Order: sequence, then C-alpha cells, then structure tokens
Amino acid sequence: MNALFLKKTGIIAVLVVVMFVPLTAIKSLVTERRTRGMEAAREVSKTWGGEQTVTGPVLTIPFVDQENATRYVHFMPEALEASGKLVPEKRRRGIYEVVVYKSEITLKGTFALPSFFESEPAVDRILWDKAFLSAGISQLQGVQSKARFLWQDEPCRIRHGKTPGAPINGLHASVLLENSALGRALHAQGSPDDSVHPFSFEIYLPLQGAGRLNVTPVGNTNIVDLSSTWEHPGFQGRYFPTSREISPDGFTAHWDVTNYDGLLARAWTSGKEHAFISSSTLDPLSFGVQLVQPVDFYTKSERSVKYALVIITITFLTFFIFEVVKKSRIHPMHYILVGISLSLFYLLLLSLSEHLGFSCAYLIAGVASISSIGFYSAGFLSGAKDSVIVSMLLSVLFGAFYVILQLENLSLVLGSAGLFLILVAIMVITRKVDWYESFGGADSLE
Repeated sequence: MNALFLKKTGIIAVLVVVMFVPLTAIKSLVTERRTRGMEAAREVSKTWGGEQTVTGPVLTIPFVDQENATRYVHFMPEALEASGKLVPEKRRRGIYEVVVYKSEITLKGTFALPSFFESEPAVDRILWDKAFLSAGISQLQGVQSKARFLWQDEPCRIRHGKTPGAPINGLHASVLLENSALGRALHAQGSPDDSVHPFSFEIYLPLQGAGRLNVTPVGNTNIVDLSSTWEHPGFQGRYFPTSREISPDGFTAHWDVTNYDGLLARAWTSGKEHAFISSSTLDPLSFGVQLVQPVDFYTKSERSVKYALVIITITFLTFFIFEVVKKSRIHPMHYILVGISLSLFYLLLLSLSEHLGFSCAYLIAGVASISSIGFYSAGFLSGAKDSVIVSMLLSVLFGAFYVILQLENLSLVLGSAGLFLILVAIMVITRKVDWYESFGGADSLE
C-alpha cells in the first residue's frame, strides 16, 4: 500500500488522539465550574431554608412513675393527611442560579384513643397540663411566621425554645387534655368507650426551602398531596406517588400509604434522655418531590464535550476524503488548527452559557467556530464550493448534536443512529475509491 497514504492516515489518527489533551482540560474546567455552582447553591439553600422534611405530628404526655421519675408517652396519629403547594422561585448567587420554593403545608388527622402499655410501671401522676404536640421540621430556619396548631378546632399555644421530652426536632404546641376522655382512659390504663370520638388536629406550616420537600408518613394511614407550578418534578423516597399529573403548567402528585409493615411503633414511652425518634428509623420512610433543573448548562456542556471527539473525527475524516477524492493537498498543520478551533468552541460554549444560557451560547459559539473553519478551509481546499460543503456539514453536525443534548431519554438512541447514518454516508461516498491508488502510485501487497 502507498507509504504516503499510510503516513497520512497515521498522522490524522495521532492528531485525533492529541485532541484529547485540550478536550480533557476543558472537561476539567466544566467540572470545576459545576463544583462552584453547587457550592453557591448550598450557600443559597442554607440562607433560604435548605431541603425540608416534615414529620409528625406526635402527641406527647408526660407522667411521673412510682419512682418519682418523669417519663413521656408518645402517640402516633391514627390518620394523617398532608397537603402542600410549592411556589418555585429562582435566586442568583453571582452568575449561578438556584431553584428555591415557598410552600404552605397543612397536616390534618386524628389520634385514636389508645390504651396505655400494661408492661409499664404504674402511673403515679399524669401531667395533663404539660401535654404537647410536635411537628418535625428538618430546617427550622425555613419556618415563616404565622404557623398554626389547632387541637379539636381550638388554637394552641406554640412553645418556643427547647421542649423537654420532645420526640422530634421542630415546632411544639401545648394541647388541652386535662379531664378529657383521653385522659380518663389513660389514667385507667384501659380502652375508652366506643362513644368517645378521636381527637382531631390541624397544623399549618408556612415553609421555605430549596431543592426538595419530603414528608414522613407517621400515621397508621397517610394521604399526601403535593402540587407546584414547576414542570420538572423528581419523585423520590420510599414510596412512589399513587397517581401523578405532569404538564407544562406544573404537577400534582398523590400518595396513599398505609403502615402495613409496622415499621413505626404506634406508641412508646421514653425517659428524659431518650425521647427522640431515631433518624435512622424516620429517614428511610420519607418521600417527596425535588424541583429538578432538568439539564442545566453545566450538564449540557459536559455532555457536549463528550461528543467533541466525534465532531473532530468526522471533520478530519471529511478533509481526508477531500484529499482522497479531489486530490486536495492538506497539511497536518491545517488539521491541527481546525482541531483547535473545534476545541475552542466548547470553551466558548462554557463561558458564554454562564451568562447567556446554553441555547444562545451554543448558537454564538457554533457560528463563530463554523465561520472560522469555513473561511480557513477555503484557502487549502479546491475552491469555495468545498469550503461551503465543509461549513454545511459542520452546521448539520452542530445542529444534530444540539438536538441530542436537549433530550434526556433519547439522546443515546439518536446519537447512535446519527453516527450510523454518517458511517453509511461515508461508505457511499467512498465506495468506488481505489485506496491502493490513493495519493498517487500504488504499491502491491506482494
């Protein structure tokens, strides 16, 4: 085979490999900028409220046992209904954009009238006036004013500061139980009469947070409804929504969860030092929604760099075909400068997308790269027509990969199909090329 042909193909292959160096540096830069963006997001989240998890409520009744020690009995609700609407907002820290939300969470339900544990020491005195209700909130700084607790449709006084015996971290409110049917049932350590109705509660929590909102299903039966105008929800946690609707106007999601597996005790007692429910018990049960930014410009930039070597290879292969088919003389330096120009496209894309958005940055960087390569190639190809062909090919490539980058689920399929079609086109164009005669003269294989 012609030695010049082998030499030229070898040089082109080496140049393609060399292009790994600037592309790797650009990919590292994308990672660095993404890390800075994540740090900015964490800073905004901390000041705004962070990821929120709402738990509870839990009813707590202190009592004094026969050893004169104060203990606490905690009850989970029999039925829990949680509803909330997330109003998304965008905040900026420098050039970085973060999605946060304001929400109005309502917890409603009932506490069944339970029996006291027969295995517990005899109750010496029940501290009715110390009974309280706890609603767990993971980030208290996100609680806005005007939180409300209702017990039997009556407003409750919210306790501020640390509450002894509280089973969960959050807000606590005193409830009236003295001389109640529940109190008499607990005092007698027996089941209340069937004619006594369960106690109802309603809690209103205005919360602000960032990223996600989770709910922990502590009721024996749990119904949760969340909605928002954000069109890109990410459902997560132990339970997937029973039903959901997602549209450009937002989403609604409904969960219906029953405590069949009994992972949470319905009632338990604790001492002063052992009141809290373990986070290792609660965290695996929570579920909710995250306000997802579907494919941010850092993700798109990183994905575009992954396709860079494909574009460079196809461009080099196009010039090589011009050399074979039209006998154009293209120096390796021409390949190098074209490769550098294509590499700088991704640097322009990254820098511009931080200020203008990905789509606008892609258009500007693409036009700049294609124009420079088209103008430059007119000087070493056979004529302006060949330069136009190269520019059109690059326009198609950049356009096709832009469409692929916008897709999340079909990107691999379309990318693979596109590469296959390009290979077919190359095979069609070169099907009659006598590769042994390429670059003048032919060496036999003998």
